Amino acid sequence: MNGAERVHVSLSELRTAASRALHGAGAPAGTERDGARSAVWLESRGLRGAAALVSELGAAAVAGNRPPSFADNRVDLAGGPVLTWGSTLIETAMLAAGTAILLAGCRTPRVLLPEAVTQAGHGWSFRLEAGGGCEALVAAGETTLDRSFAELDAADVLLIAAEGPPPTALPPAPPRSRLATPELESRHAASLARGLRLGTDDWRSIREAAARILVPATERSRSRGAGAEVDDNA
Repeated sequence: MNGAERVHVSLSELRTAASRALHGAGAPAGTERDGARSAVWLESRGLRGAAALVSELGAAAVAGNRPPSFADNRVDLAGGPVLTWGSTLIETAMLAAGTAILLAGCRTPRVLLPEAVTQAGHGWSFRLEAGGGCEALVAAGETTLDRSFAELDAADVLLIAAEGPPPTALPPAPPRSRLATPELESRHAASLARGLRLGTDDWRSIREAAARILVPATERSRSRGAGAEVDDNA
């Protein structure tokens, strides 16, 4: 098998495996569920959530799961995982509303989109910018992002600006080379109907990480549901 081959996976199957994988990688208690939700949100909209998750698992293995360090309007991620800290980072931008915060050493910036979209539903708007026009704009009911932002795997510095509520009107995005809410939600609906097609290498890495928290089953533990395979939908 190679990375070009695909495997069919349901959204709930990916969510379960992602949560276990993040837990096995040492994600702080509770954050693994947020990280898994974000991975599924991205993957179901064609934004490479499984690949982002694998990258984050690699970052956790190298840098550990230490929290970001904060100083004034700068947040140093030091190349560590971002996926499990998405809520904290977006909330930090909200607390600094009106003043942009800078994330240094940010891996896979797109993993911040799900939490930004959630908060936009409460009247907030966000701009995530990696420079050179590589940005994402999120407001209530509308998300637009450069395709280059969707493909970005690391940013030396990522700017996050938050405004609201009430929501601030964001400048209209030119249609060329942009992804917007209608296309993203169309992709999500298709994923719900047909499931996901993940790269076999990504899925193998996620399953292997998830398996680290599984223990050998005994007769007693089987009666309580222990020793289950990662594939809950098999």
